[in-house]
Amino acid sequence: MNILVIKTTSLGDVLHATPHLRAIKKRYPGAHLTMLTACNSAEIVAHNPAVDRLVLFDHARFKNIGLRSPRALIALFRETLAEINDREYALAFDLQGLLRSVVFLYGVRAKHKYVKGRWPGLGGFRDKQLHAIDEMTQVLAVADIPVDDMRMEFVRGPEVVNMLRTKLQALGWNGLLTSPNGRGFVVISPFTRWVSKNWPLDRFIEIASSLSEQYPVLVTGTKADQEAIAASMEALNSPKSVMNLAGQLSLTELAELISQAELVISGDSFPMHLATAVMAPLLTLFGPTDERKTGPRSDNSIVLRPAECDRCDRPDCARACLIQIPVSQLETAAIELLNKGRRSS
Repeated sequence: MNILVIKTTSLGDVLHATPHLRAIKKRYPGAHLTMLTACNSAEIVAHNPAVDRLVLFDHARFKNIGLRSPRALIALFRETLAEINDREYALAFDLQGLLRSVVFLYGVRAKHKYVKGRWPGLGGFRDKQLHAIDEMTQVLAVADIPVDDMRMEFVRGPEVVNMLRTKLQALGWNGLLTSPNGRGFVVISPFTRWVSKNWPLDRFIEIASSLSEQYPVLVTGTKADQEAIAASMEALNSPKSVMNLAGQLSLTELAELISQAELVISGDSFPMHLATAVMAPLLTLFGPTDERKTGPRSDNSIVLRPAECDRCDRPDCARACLIQIPVSQLETAAIELLNKGRRSS
């Protein structure tokens, strides 16, 4: 029995789908599950025991082509669809529900097809008021597949611990990841994909400098964030116990790092979802997006949001609502979580 699951973007969305991969495999333990995901999401499910085969969609190429070359765009979709259609599927799910993903669902050879959304000729479910995980759960319910365990997971190979330790030592950061009972460290991930979701960077670095008096602080981000973080650290004269790791870690290494952190501080971004998946204490800030739909679901997390914010869900929102959250409020919440101590494993 062959089953196809489509979930191409974004990183947090793919992580959200991991309970559903597990549920499908539990319902059909002998099935062969193929997952279509984006190239940059592959690490998240590369070691997932529910996934038997990965097919990768070049989402970066898709974005670069855009509407400038319809012929090249069609060729890209045909290439990917041809790889998927090397077999026929009993069940196919599109847990993304966007046009660029549902194209594959329409084109795939499958007996039964289900989608997150309402699309002609497809079984599906859509309720934008639900949390993203619950919405996908209801899609599976249409196919008579129960989801009784909502935990997200990022399965990592056994080699990642040594890889991460070696990389940190090469960067001049010794003493981390060596003693599970020793003094822990804090991870701060200041950037999100939307400018409107970003709390001011200098405030994050101010918090990092303050917390570094008791805890080493590692600041993470993409390679594109590296210079901005470095400049802010220099301007605030951050101590040596604050380290800029932006652009230095793979997704797997980031997951391992976060899994061992005393506390993770981030905006509404992939590190927030990672912290929830690995059960790390989490302090997160929400502004234009709705924490009731995409926020963390854990007992060891605190969500801060500005009082005067209408959750407009606009990446280009110019109101900068998050500025309303002062450093003191974040610091108080961080200390509250840190005082609870390292969570039990």
